[in-house]
Amino acid sequence: MKEASDTYTMELMALSNTEVNFFADQGYLILPSFLSAEYCTRIVQDIDQLLEQRTGGYASRNSDENGTARIISFPDLGALTSHPSMIAKIRSLMGSDGFALHHQHANRHEEGTVASNWHHDYEQFPQTDRDQLMVHCFYYPAGLNGEIGDLLILPRSHRSVMDPNAFSDKFYTEDLPGSLTLDNLPPGSVVIVHSALMHARRAKLGGAENPRYFTDVSYCQAGPQKWPAYGFPLPKMWLHKQVCDRALSVGHGRNKEFDFIYNTSIFYDVDTSTEEQRVGMERVLKQRQVDVSVREKINHLT
Repeated sequence: MKEASDTYTMELMALSNTEVNFFADQGYLILPSFLSAEYCTRIVQDIDQLLEQRTGGYASRNSDENGTARIISFPDLGALTSHPSMIAKIRSLMGSDGFALHHQHANRHEEGTVASNWHHDYEQFPQTDRDQLMVHCFYYPAGLNGEIGDLLILPRSHRSVMDPNAFSDKFYTEDLPGSLTLDNLPPGSVVIVHSALMHARRAKLGGAENPRYFTDVSYCQAGPQKWPAYGFPLPKMWLHKQVCDRALSVGHGRNKEFDFIYNTSIFYDVDTSTEEQRVGMERVLKQRQVDVSVREKINHLT
């Protein structure tokens, strides 16, 4: 049972009604300097160590071996998945504790890192609605300084239902009407986005001395529909369970207070999917065969 003081602390860390309403309307929130300088230093160290352990380079960053299952085991980097202040804010958006971790990514973007064209990350096969909430928390332990990898977002785009890569080879990383470029955020800043919000990473020529450290953590709201489990390019329940088991084994549940984050019951994979979901997955696989790197295409007309 929670102590009264614990409940009071979580309430202090929660979002205001104004912030919740802004997120619902615009699809994002910016939290400057959310993490302490000390914590940012430890996250940077974890990401550096992560890259030393990874095999296959940038192209294999999301593989079974190099993705969330490896990231979650790091003491500070993986612990972001249950950061108490962030969980309080996610609870404000979700309306309750009815949500669970989907994945965590992490990387160090250096000079010459390719762009990531306009896309969204809302997990659904097929894309039909936005009835349940999925959010991504973009952490920048070293901030953004305009030298490498600007973050682009398109406010209110989460209100439209479309394929994740619908804009990728049409608008690349060009400015769009109403889009915002985030290129000046202090270290430790976080941008929370509705996972259906269109966003992009614009490649820049700098970054030789100041690489772009990045990790994102994603959560899914419980509801009538189950979510695709973590896995690429198709959901893999065995991998999702492995991720959550590792998180709990290293203590990210924080004395069981946040064990619910690592609940896998709201997810499905190929074996437990519906016929409609299987058809949606097959369609995605066919699209990948046509253009496997659509998010990294270069606009040769500019």
